[in-house]
Amino acid sequence: MGCGKSSVGRELAKVLGWPLTDLDDLIENRERRKISDIFTNDGEAAFRTMELAALRYFFSSRHVSDTCPADRSSSEILSLGGGTVTSPECARLVREYSHCIYLKASVDTLVFNLTISPGDRPVLKKEEGDLRTKISGLLARREAAYKASATDILNIDGLDSVQITHEIITLINR
Repeated sequence: MGCGKSSVGRELAKVLGWPLTDLDDLIENRERRKISDIFTNDGEAAFRTMELAALRYFFSSRHVSDTCPADRSSSEILSLGGGTVTSPECARLVREYSHCIYLKASVDTLVFNLTISPGDRPVLKKEEGDLRTKISGLLARREAAYKASATDILNIDGLDSVQITHEIITLINR
């Protein structure tokens, strides 16, 4: 959260001409309500179940199965939510059926980005403390899952979305 997954995904899709699916948008369309409403009314556990269903749908609609994995070079972008890979089954699907790039940012970068563009972040609302404390705690709990799910790790500190996009293109073309 706050590393620019959605904005970088849009920029990457524009530059490469590839379709972009934002997993949160897919969930909102399937559920016909906002992520924040799901968190408020159903809770995070219910959201994570919906997230897994949406991820399964995404991969199955691309004819991916345990016996027929996706072509990792397929030309499509999937922007995940910040907590997607904290679910072991979601992490497995991402590892097996995609080329996942972890946009790694320092706490300072995340705090800065979330301060200038706070958005609606339901996970942050339930965390205790100031923004820096909340981000530090989330990152401490999630970073191992991010690393374990990633095909590549890209340090984005000091980079803008155009620079990040260029770095991603370099990674996927190697």
